[in-house]
Amino acid sequence: MIIARLMGGLGNQMFQYAAARTLALRLGVELKLDLSFFNQENRETTPRSYELDVFRIAAAPATLEELSVAESLSVRNDSIFSRLKGVLSGQREEPFLYREPHFQYDPELLKQPDGTVLSGYWQSERYFVEHRPLLLSEFTLKNGMESRYQEIEADIDSSESVAVHIRRGDYASNPAVADYHGLCSLDYYHKAAAIMARQLKAPRFFLFSDDPDWVAGSLKLSSPSTVASFKDCTSPASELLLFSRCSHAIIANSSFSWWGGWLNQNRNKIVIAPERWFARPEINTDDLIPASWIRL
Repeated sequence: MIIARLMGGLGNQMFQYAAARTLALRLGVELKLDLSFFNQENRETTPRSYELDVFRIAAAPATLEELSVAESLSVRNDSIFSRLKGVLSGQREEPFLYREPHFQYDPELLKQPDGTVLSGYWQSERYFVEHRPLLLSEFTLKNGMESRYQEIEADIDSSESVAVHIRRGDYASNPAVADYHGLCSLDYYHKAAAIMARQLKAPRFFLFSDDPDWVAGSLKLSSPSTVASFKDCTSPASELLLFSRCSHAIIANSSFSWWGGWLNQNRNKIVIAPERWFARPEINTDDLIPASWIRL
């Protein structure tokens, strides 16, 4: 059994699931999800909830007993000495905590044995791109899309649609989050839209955001545009899959819109992503953006 510790919002949870799912498939074992993060109160982070249950994923929440055993044994095994001991003996039946060592792709993740607890974000398609068809089928809604999104979907399917994600929320309101992530500027969106306008005959932009009122009043594009998000959003997964229905995408420095671009199945899609993903330039993001996407 592999246990994935989930944390963060929908996009982060999808990264964590996809990487752990790949490891579980390689080992031929069951995947369980540690949801304890969502029961913790931390005023320094944005409140989050478990969101993968709307998808057709192949993993269930770990039981309290499984988490209790994994927690006690992982803490005991989370040392260089314990790891070396396990490698030399060739036998390790106890759970072992494997933490993400850095932001870029870590090939050691997919070498971990049965009984590993994974803790990290794992934000690179290199962990799971080999199982893209499977993940495309698993990241579909069990109960279908909300009706109000289906109306927009019809407009998307009948136009040369470009999804545009404007992430604000805690990026704009929380100083600590803003200092770490930063916001994509209006200039970025105008330049990206201009690229789309040069390469597409009649683009129509569909604007997705956690602050749709701000977007409606602040982002003015030269081509037709429609705000596709609702202020009272109750289904982030519906918005994400609606985003992925567009033919092309302009994404923010957000795991949510990263998945909107990645789930897009248009073989000729154009995806534009910001060159700087974090406000702090020392973080290595070389493995984050697929090679076929444009960084701007």
